[in-house]
Amino acid sequence: MGNSYDKVKNDKNELKEEYDHLVISKQEMSLELRKITSNLESVLKDNEDIKEDKLEMKRDYESTIEELKCNYKTQSVAYNELKLENETLKMQNSLNLKEFEHLNTAYENTDNTKKELESKMNTTLKDFEILKMENTNMKYEIQNHTSKIENLEKF
Repeated sequence: MGNSYDKVKNDKNELKEEYDHLVISKQEMSLELRKITSNLESVLKDNEDIKEDKLEMKRDYESTIEELKCNYKTQSVAYNELKLENETLKMQNSLNLKEFEHLNTAYENTDNTKKELESKMNTTLKDFEILKMENTNMKYEIQNHTSKIENLEKF
């Protein structure tokens, strides 16, 4: 009779230790989940900043195109009258083209950065879902162990 009581008491202590370990694991997972959530919010903020930068670059791009169109019309009208002014406009067009190429390269770099951030965000979201499932499983395990402890205490 004494052995059964000691065994039950020992089992209860083991379950209590396992329960305490699960509670600590849950707390650690909650902390990790908060870190991931913070990182996700940061990635989302960065993504919004990139969208704003992209829109600004698009406006700059459209503005440069309009400027190039204006320069072209000016060239066409002035061509027969002023050859020297025509050469000046050609140089201006060359500078505008370099600026356009610079903006286009910056736009492509921004698009690549956006894709990288979206990939990181998707990975973070997957990690978040895994942690959520693990947290739920942990909760069920804790409930199960709590029930076992309560049953043992009734015994």
